[in-house]
Amino acid sequence: MTKKADQVINNDPLVTIYMPEARSKVKGSRIERGHREQLASVLKDAIKRSGRKTAEIARESDIDRTHLYHVLSTRKSLSDEKLIALARTLRIPPETLLGAAGHAPSPAAAFRVDILRAGDIQRLDAPLRVITDPRFFDSAFFLWLLGNQPLRPTVVCDLRCERWPDVHAAVGTADYALGFYNRRSILTLSGKPIYDVRYWSDLSFYKGYALIARKGDAKPPTRLEGVQKLLAKLAENGRNKIISMGADTVWALRTPLVPELAPGRFDVQVVPNPDYALDRFLDGMGNLFVGGLPQRLKAKSRGCVEVMNSDLNPLLFSFNSLICSKRLYEQHQAVLAAVTSLWFTTIAQMRSNGEFREYVKKSILALLDQLGIEDHSLTPEGFDEVFGATQGAYEVFPETPSGLVDCYADMVQRVMNLIADGDIPSDAIPAISAAMMAPLRLRIETEQTGLRDREAPESERT
Repeated sequence: MTKKADQVINNDPLVTIYMPEARSKVKGSRIERGHREQLASVLKDAIKRSGRKTAEIARESDIDRTHLYHVLSTRKSLSDEKLIALARTLRIPPETLLGAAGHAPSPAAAFRVDILRAGDIQRLDAPLRVITDPRFFDSAFFLWLLGNQPLRPTVVCDLRCERWPDVHAAVGTADYALGFYNRRSILTLSGKPIYDVRYWSDLSFYKGYALIARKGDAKPPTRLEGVQKLLAKLAENGRNKIISMGADTVWALRTPLVPELAPGRFDVQVVPNPDYALDRFLDGMGNLFVGGLPQRLKAKSRGCVEVMNSDLNPLLFSFNSLICSKRLYEQHQAVLAAVTSLWFTTIAQMRSNGEFREYVKKSILALLDQLGIEDHSLTPEGFDEVFGATQGAYEVFPETPSGLVDCYADMVQRVMNLIADGDIPSDAIPAISAAMMAPLRLRIETEQTGLRDREAPESERT
């Protein structure tokens, strides 16, 4: 038996020292020496196959160059974290290096970048901007995914945090940029797009929209008809102010299934910061609230009531997607294909590996701290609800792109059931059919003045 302990030697915390017990000192030393020799052999072969210089590999893996030379000469070993970083740089399975070094499997090793065809990716002449608002579970996962620099050395990711309504513009004004955003939200001026943003692929089926009332202000309806009556009563009594983070949340609410929310009946006050918006609502501002999923879960924990959600209104959904700048789309589609592949592969790993999911959760919360984002409502419990074994209640993360088609088909079937049950008047069916098709189109067109956003006329909205 040997006893493993990490010690700092010569101010080098990367050294892993194995301290054998007295009765097995010789045996323990031989085992440790054997692991160092095996690790050195595997690394030499991998470095030779990569065709890259050892110093370059060390720098990219954030490992001291001299220390790596000591590892290759069997004098030292590496920690789990550094072995995984080295494996990602060399594009080999992390388990290969962990096993060679005699280390136990690590949850972090499930994040596989070795599957990406890095050879197909051309080097960008500038960093790739990765843009989203990390105050939501899905977008925070997206930022963490690319914050691990999975496309190095040809592509270096530059993480950029924007407010959700500003993501589209930030992507459209950059040369090399990709973002996580609702692909339906494209701003136009006089019928022409303001920003040339391209859509690449859908990543998740979002059902997290909910219209929320404060505790004691309403009882939760059990049928769509109850939602319609409640909203009509609120509007009649002058309690018609909705607090929202803006952007797609407002558009998503206004579906043909709930004409009571048509423009003119309810006033929408936009507070771009979703967590600040929720805090103001809890303090008494407005009558109803709609935000992102973290805010929805926080509101429920404060006793708030959901008066409309996707269980009652199947049209309360959207596709969250990978969008990108024009230049990236036209010149570097291999990058977009690699990111898409990595997204679905990592989602599949999280669903099948509880330890890896726990690792990702902790890593995402740590990343938010590193980025200095304090005003968020992401919690470990919320992460488990969204990405855990029972995921799908608020957002569906399929393991393959085809799974998104299944989600859409299920939504259509639910709408058809409402029609068959007589919950929807026949004269509303044409508008409902158009609404079901709208998410499959690229654009919801809105107009923007030079000073502020305003809603497009009804005739201009899809």
